[in-house]
Amino acid sequence: MRLNDSTLTKNYLRHMKQLVQDYELIKSKKHPRYVFVNEFYKANNITRQNFIKYYNRYKLASMDSSLIPNKRGRKFGSLKSIPFIRDKIIELRNQGFGRYEIHDFLLPKYGKYTPSPTTIYNMLLSKGLNKLDPRLIQTNKRRIIKDKAGELGHMDCHRLAKGILEGETNEYFLLSLTDDYTRIVMTILIPNLQALTVMLYTQRLLAVFNRCYGIDFQKILTDNGPEFGRKDTKEENKQNHPFERLLLEYKIEHKYTKPYRPQTNGKVERFWRSIEDELLREQVYLKKDTLEEELFEYCCYYNHMRRHQGIGNITPYEKLNSVTE
Repeated sequence: MRLNDSTLTKNYLRHMKQLVQDYELIKSKKHPRYVFVNEFYKANNITRQNFIKYYNRYKLASMDSSLIPNKRGRKFGSLKSIPFIRDKIIELRNQGFGRYEIHDFLLPKYGKYTPSPTTIYNMLLSKGLNKLDPRLIQTNKRRIIKDKAGELGHMDCHRLAKGILEGETNEYFLLSLTDDYTRIVMTILIPNLQALTVMLYTQRLLAVFNRCYGIDFQKILTDNGPEFGRKDTKEENKQNHPFERLLLEYKIEHKYTKPYRPQTNGKVERFWRSIEDELLREQVYLKKDTLEEELFEYCCYYNHMRRHQGIGNITPYEKLNSVTE
């Protein structure tokens, strides 16, 4: 006999409440079968991070509905195409390039995120650019606010919740760089907070800002964490610290926040709140690659679609292009 949705829900709730009861008996050392919770997880074919998520939610709300899984998926919307790549395609088309030439131009820069020639054609067709107009074949200089963008970057690290990757116990962190003026941000997944690791991934972030937005930083603000070096380090010793050495090579001035005052780096701290609320909180990813793709797409959404009150209720990308040459 086929069960209807109501019956399935009741059976599921009964099962989950039994798991909660078993778990509490184990914790109080009164369970007749299990001694350790790991035995309980294995016997019921569940993972710790998923069960604890629902258990904590149930204890907090004291409602049966809190044991029912919420609809999964990103909370920040969907992307039909990555906006700055789409804009670059239109820019190249206006200069007279065909879809295959555009694809070959973008591929070395954007790798797997490069649209296929067919996708490029369909995108141009939707914009009415599938046929070349002689009036559009001209150099279209990109407008960059050189006197503002890049004057100051905010950089910080953020520890991700344990168990965010299914079946992994290793800790992961986010390294983020935000432009103070435009609020354009890029973040990247890193495996640890060692100074050499932070230096290597910072180099990647600087390259992305330069390549995709034409932004080169004059100053970068960080806290006094050992991964970034310390304010009281003597100038002659900065050559020995990977992050400090990188900034010296790029001729970027290193500025530091005041101790115990994270609000000094408030713009990147605000970004951590946004990405946790809209993407990461209570999520478990099966693969590292999936998490990295979600992070990349969230940054695209944040920079090109999400409006920010602090910059006049426009997107960071609009802010970047808000001043004419």
